[in-house]
Amino acid sequence: MTEVDGAGRPTPLDPAEAAKRRLGIEPAPGERRRPRAVVAAAWAAIVIASVVAAFVLLGGDGDDEASPTGPEADAGPTPGSIVKLDPATGEIELVSRDVPQSTTPQFRNEDLETGEGSVWLLRGTNLLKIDPEDGSFISVGEEASRIGNRGLDTGLGSVWLGQDDLYEIDAATGRVDQQIPIPRVNTTDVAVGFDRIWVTGIGAIGALIRFEPATGASDLFEIVEAPEHLATGIDAVWVIDEFEGVVVRVDPATGEVTDRIEITGGLDQIVVGERYVWVLDSAVGTLTPIEEQGGETRPPLDVGSDAEDVAIGFGSIWVASGGEILEIDPATLQIVNTFPVGTVRILEIAADSPNGSLALDGSARPVDPEPSGPDILARGGVRAPGGPPGLQNRCGGESSQAGSIPVRLREWNGVRTPIPRKAVGVRARKAPTGVTSGTQTRRGQAWHATH
Repeated sequence: MTEVDGAGRPTPLDPAEAAKRRLGIEPAPGERRRPRAVVAAAWAAIVIASVVAAFVLLGGDGDDEASPTGPEADAGPTPGSIVKLDPATGEIELVSRDVPQSTTPQFRNEDLETGEGSVWLLRGTNLLKIDPEDGSFISVGEEASRIGNRGLDTGLGSVWLGQDDLYEIDAATGRVDQQIPIPRVNTTDVAVGFDRIWVTGIGAIGALIRFEPATGASDLFEIVEAPEHLATGIDAVWVIDEFEGVVVRVDPATGEVTDRIEITGGLDQIVVGERYVWVLDSAVGTLTPIEEQGGETRPPLDVGSDAEDVAIGFGSIWVASGGEILEIDPATLQIVNTFPVGTVRILEIAADSPNGSLALDGSARPVDPEPSGPDILARGGVRAPGGPPGLQNRCGGESSQAGSIPVRLREWNGVRTPIPRKAVGVRARKAPTGVTSGTQTRRGQAWHATH
């Protein structure tokens, strides 16, 4: 070929010149261009590595944050759970779920205590030992598990459970060490103090019984008609009689009543500490301080009509009120903190000082809506016969007519049921001035815990 489109063919380059030009457009040996597919794969690898590194820095795939079945903290308490709360910040540190519910909800008895290295929950016939660190639990005291458990406390190296008899349960093994007969009464509460075990009970008489833990020997003192709860203080045993509306101070050495203090409203729980005796009225929603030494009653504090329990610890008073925990300063007698816990009603509260936390027992029911109603209450949680027209009882109906049998209202699985009670010793009481009465979730013989 000598022409292309009429043009003559160029004269070929000299071989030396051609080699020189090729060196200007081709990479040196070992630096040849990579194929496009290889380059694309390299860029993809760089992008994937960057994404993975960022994901790890931001917390991984999320599996590390997932709590094991049972104890959790992020989601808040669920019905029936046990909660560990930081008293300094109000933060939930642990939620122990899947805690066994009562096998006898019709007896709705519940109690929560701390001591001897564990948290102890009495729920119907179940007594559970709960680890305060991880929320795990085991059933203990099976020999004492029966209908009628009433009263729980810890001390003197053991756990003490009251019912027809008084049971001492080894805190380490969970086995019953001894079973002590309780004479003449049905147990209503148990407390440890002054190196003795104290039991209140109601039967043909109302009694306070003092037990010697080593021998089981007992002394019975007839102090009030219907002793339902008790607590030990610096130098006295304090007992409340809900029917009579009194708090009595008892000398632990002699069993004699040394003071008798009338309280307006209901008397549902009692604790002693920080220079006061504290009496909770769950129905009206008040907490009344009584000076431990002088017996002078201070004005009641409004703690909410959903208030269920009270505890002492970390220099403060703590009230479980609906889905909130209230902190009260004993020096000023004022609420200084309100910690929201959730929509689950908190039934029981206990201070776990060795672990620096509060233990809470959550209900299987949500918090009730804000209650309202008249301020006529009956002493001991019994509605007065012949109340004002339209007075609503806890069952949603109008009050009973004059001459009928007063009823105590209790709640089983969310259903409020009237329970006939003797009218003896039951008198209508007016709520404290300026306090609006709320729902009546009673304790004592009305089997108070909610499941």
